[in-house]
Amino acid sequence: MTSTNLATIHNQIAQIKTRFAEELYGQVTKMATHLEEKLANVSNEEKEWKETKIKLGTTLVKGMVIFNVGDDKFTTSVETLTAEKANFFTALFSKQWQLERNLKNDSIFIDRNEPDRSAEIQQEKRTSDFLNGTLLTMEQEKKLNEFYGTSNQKWDLIYRGSRDGFDSNAFHTRCDNQGSTMTVVRSTNNYLFGGYAS
Repeated sequence: MTSTNLATIHNQIAQIKTRFAEELYGQVTKMATHLEEKLANVSNEEKEWKETKIKLGTTLVKGMVIFNVGDDKFTTSVETLTAEKANFFTALFSKQWQLERNLKNDSIFIDRNEPDRSAEIQQEKRTSDFLNGTLLTMEQEKKLNEFYGTSNQKWDLIYRGSRDGFDSNAFHTRCDNQGSTMTVVRSTNNYLFGGYAS
């Protein structure tokens, strides 16, 4: 093999390397552009989702309301019905719905081809020893009152994480120096636990 042949082979290898590098660079550039476009789309979709979430979480109606559900009338507060953010009533009182009101008594009429909502309304407005509470069933409330030693003890909700914030400062600001307090916590796995301080 002569030096000319060897130089030609080296030159061909260099050209192949250059073409390979250019091709690889082109593919990487194309992939990067594609990923940037996808990221921009996801970012826009996330922004739209957050705006929708805010709209759904904003209730336009405040105070007491009367529901007419299949000619059964229920009176309760919007705040009680919308205490849990992801429910039928939060959506109902948000900007996405037009409420049909009875002009005679200002009740809100619900006429939907869905399961009867009266049980859900009753659960939301039920009489409770734990005013404004939502974590406990009536049976659990009864057990806690038995534990406390007074079967008809009425409790005031002074702190709710979803309302007041989940950080420790928010908790202590509302709960310190309040006298006897009972704490009920629901974990992310839906377990209930709590404590009592006198």
